Amino acid sequence: MPLNSLFSAINHIPSLKQRYSGIATIFALHRVAEYEADSVNNSLNVSPEFLDNFIISLKAKGYSFISINDLYEILVNKQDASDKIVFTLDDGYLDNYTTAYPIFKKHNVPFTVYITTSFPDKSAILWWYIIERLVNTHTEIRLNNHELIYCRSKSERKEAFSNIREKILNLDQNNLEEGLNNMFQYYEIDWYEDVNNLAMSWDDIINMNKDPLTTIGGHTMHHPVTSKLSNEKLYEEITLAHKIIEEHLGAPVEHFAYPYGRKKHASIREFELIKSLNLKTAVTTRKGNIFPEHSEYLSCLPRRMLSENYPYYKMIKPSKVRIATD
Repeated sequence: MPLNSLFSAINHIPSLKQRYSGIATIFALHRVAEYEADSVNNSLNVSPEFLDNFIISLKAKGYSFISINDLYEILVNKQDASDKIVFTLDDGYLDNYTTAYPIFKKHNVPFTVYITTSFPDKSAILWWYIIERLVNTHTEIRLNNHELIYCRSKSERKEAFSNIREKILNLDQNNLEEGLNNMFQYYEIDWYEDVNNLAMSWDDIINMNKDPLTTIGGHTMHHPVTSKLSNEKLYEEITLAHKIIEEHLGAPVEHFAYPYGRKKHASIREFELIKSLNLKTAVTTRKGNIFPEHSEYLSCLPRRMLSENYPYYKMIKPSKVRIATD
């Protein structure tokens, strides 16, 4: 049977559909802004037109939209559910407020924004945009160990960005700015030049949070690779961020998203800490849908990254592992 025919059959047989697509899908976004196909950071963006049309398409297919808190209630109370969609956005980009929020409001769609507190504090290092500009404006980049990384073509620039990204993720997360300055000692770089223009302010977050459609969750203070933090530092990154958010919003933080939430970045240690903090849910970036069994794994819920022109069939794609537990 052709693959498209298989997915169509699954979609029309409720028992098969729930087996493969579960009861809900949590979508992960970062930004809603003009999509640039040639950008090495294009995975962070979906265009406003795409998001608007995607919501319309999901409605036409019979899906309904719920908040992350609604999903929590469905799971813990073992309620019957199917075809539920949860939208989440990570970090705290300004376009979440100026562009995404009006689209969600237009369609009466709940959404969650997981805030990295250094974004509205205007102290975040958005190094991924700086590195993109660096590879776009140089034919080669010289690192502090005299390694040369070539950026002469589109393919080399993409490879260069990926290479440098991995090196940055392996830096000491407690002294990131120092590590970046050492790595790029041959360049004059202001690591804070993007945050003022790209991040929401606390006033933006407070105003958006007045709408019942909005849920604000935590996403650490500095967006570190959590697997590289000590137990003490990990606890501090999460709990102090929640305290900061609660002080601004006057309400408890009940939901969390792991920065860099793949298996190598967040695992059993992080999941157990979230359990100990009595948060309702925590989401990863491990691919998958939500199944009734996730009621036992609320600290490691999977999500699907929403990208421009996201194909619908991915939502019912069979998975080898339905529940991530480690």
